Amino acid sequence: MMISNTVSILCCVSVLSALGAGGAVYWSVMNARRLGAQHELLGADLAAALRELERVAVLAAKSGLQAKRFERDYKTLTERVGVLELRGENRHYNQAIDSARSGADPAKLARQFGLSRNEAKLLMLVHGTRSGSA
Repeated sequence: MMISNTVSILCCVSVLSALGAGGAVYWSVMNARRLGAQHELLGADLAAALRELERVAVLAAKSGLQAKRFERDYKTLTERVGVLELRGENRHYNQAIDSARSGADPAKLARQFGLSRNEAKLLMLVHGTRSGSA
C-alpha cells in the first residue's frame, strides 16, 4: 500500500505541475497578446507623430520663407520711408527758399518753417532778393 500511496502522491504532484505549467503557458500567451496590441497602438501613434512632425517641418520651412520675405519687405519699406522723409524735408526747404525769394525776412522764415536763425539767414543770403539786382 505504501507504493500505491507514493504513486498516488506522485500522480497528484504531476497533475498539479501540469496544471501550473498550463497556467503559466496561458498567462504567457495572454501577456504576449496584450503586448502585441500595445505594440500595434504604439506603431499607430508613432506613425501619427511622424506625420505631424512632417507637417511641422513644412510649416517651419514656410515660416522661414515668410520671415525672410518680411525682412526684405521691411528693409524696402524702411528705405522708401527714408526717401519720403527726405522728399518732405526738401519740400519744406523748397517752400522756405520760395519765401526767401519773395522777400520774407529771416525771422519769418525761422518761425514759419521751423528753421534756426542761422539757417534762415543763410537762405536769405543764398536765395533772398538782392537790393541791387532789379
